[in-house]
Amino acid sequence: MKLSEILALACCALFLVSCSVKEDREVCPCRLVLDMNAVDTSRVRSAELVVRASGGFVLRDTLGIEDLMGEYMVEVPRGDVGVGLYFGADGCVDERGRLEIGYGDECPQVYMHSSLFKAEGELVVEEVGMRKNHCIMTIQVETEKDFPFKLEAKGSVDGYELGGMPSVGDFMYAMYVDEDGECRLTLPRQTDSSLTLEVSDGTQVLKCFALGEYVQASGYDWRADELKDITVTLDYSLTSVKIAVAGWREEYVFDVVI
Repeated sequence: MKLSEILALACCALFLVSCSVKEDREVCPCRLVLDMNAVDTSRVRSAELVVRASGGFVLRDTLGIEDLMGEYMVEVPRGDVGVGLYFGADGCVDERGRLEIGYGDECPQVYMHSSLFKAEGELVVEEVGMRKNHCIMTIQVETEKDFPFKLEAKGSVDGYELGGMPSVGDFMYAMYVDEDGECRLTLPRQTDSSLTLEVSDGTQVLKCFALGEYVQASGYDWRADELKDITVTLDYSLTSVKIAVAGWREEYVFDVVI
C-alpha cells in the first residue's frame, strides 16, 4: 500500500474517532457546581435543595451549614435546568421545587435562591445568593375602644415557582390584634396591588382596606432582591392608613376610601 493511501486511511480513522468523541460529549452529563461562598451563614443555617433538569431528572437534598460554606457539585443532563434553595420554607416545597402556601396560612419566613438556565458544555458554575423572599407586615390598630374584630389579608400570590417567580393563586390569612392592638403576618412577594385587608365581625365584612394600593403608593418595591418589612397603622376612625417601611425615614399617610 502506498504511503499516500496509508495517510488517507489514518486521516479517515482519526475523523471517525473525533466524531464519535464529539457525539459522546453531547450526551455526557454536565457538571453543575453551586458556589455557596456568598451565602450569609449568620442568617442561613441550612437549605432544602431541588434541582430539576431535562429528561425528568430530579434531585432533592438537605444541605447543612458546612455545605453552605463552599461548593456543591452534581451531574445533570444537558439542557434546561432549574435550581431552588430554600431556608425557612417549613416543608412547603414540593417535588417540583414549588413553594406552596396553603390557603389560610401565611408565607414562611423564607430565604431563597432560584434560577433557570441551560446546562451546556462540560461545566456550569452557579453563584448562590440566599435572599430574603418574605415581608413581615406588622399591623397596628389605633382605636379608643376594644377591637374584637377579625382581620383577613387576601391576595393573589400563593407561593413561588422553581424559578423564583411568584405563583398565581388565592392567599388568605386571618388574625386578631393582641392586647397592644397589634398583629403580624408574613407575605410572599406580590405581583400587583390587589392585596386587601378585610375587617369582619365573624358574620360579615365591615370594612375593606385596599392595602396593596397604599403599599404601592408608598414606593415599596416588591421586585427588590431582598424584601423589606412593613408597618401599617390603621386609624379605626377610618380616616387614614399610615405605611412605614423598615430602613426608611419617611412615613406615608393616606386618606382611606371605603
